[in-house]
Amino acid sequence: MTEKHNPPPDDGFYMGCSAGGMNQGPPIPPRKILTGDDLEEAKKWMDYLTEVAGRSTCTRSKRGVIIVKYGEVIGKGFNRPYNGFEAYCHPCMRIKLDVPHKTRYELCSGEHAERVALDDIICNMLKADKELRYKFNPWKARMYHIALDDSGNPMASGDPSCTLCSGPILKSGIVDVVLWHGGDNYEAYNARTFHELSIQNMVKHSGLDKRASP
Repeated sequence: MTEKHNPPPDDGFYMGCSAGGMNQGPPIPPRKILTGDDLEEAKKWMDYLTEVAGRSTCTRSKRGVIIVKYGEVIGKGFNRPYNGFEAYCHPCMRIKLDVPHKTRYELCSGEHAERVALDDIICNMLKADKELRYKFNPWKARMYHIALDDSGNPMASGDPSCTLCSGPILKSGIVDVVLWHGGDNYEAYNARTFHELSIQNMVKHSGLDKRASP
């Protein structure tokens, strides 16, 4: 869909290793509204992203994620129950327990789309010929995320709030996460900011900040 670029010579697969000693390049803005070519790129992926999210079997909130590098999808995923745990989703355990949205993500028998997409990168890397495995290095790749409403249409995202996903995203070396906030408003959050906001919003949505001592 877009022009493909040759990868840098040192672009080896290192997912899960610390990037602290690597050349980080110019500083990345904490968050930015996409414009120009970045905006057009995000729009191009929207239909495919919606298709991926449409495969979700979650009965509460269908989500889809793709991870893109050099104009190619290197990983994709949608939220779904773990094999053999489908019964916990019919009915949804979180709905049955009346768990509020954006809280207690651990009370779910399924995998989040972000985690599935990261696992998909590893699977794709292992299946690829050795000389092609560099293509699946998530270092400086971009993640796109979408949520669907009950009719299967894209739904504007709120602020990030899931540390179960934001931590592994940060560790993987992905450069930023793009969320669609409605209309032409696509916002890219660098991985560190995405994790920080997820922590802050997790605390806020849980109500624990109101219980803390002054």
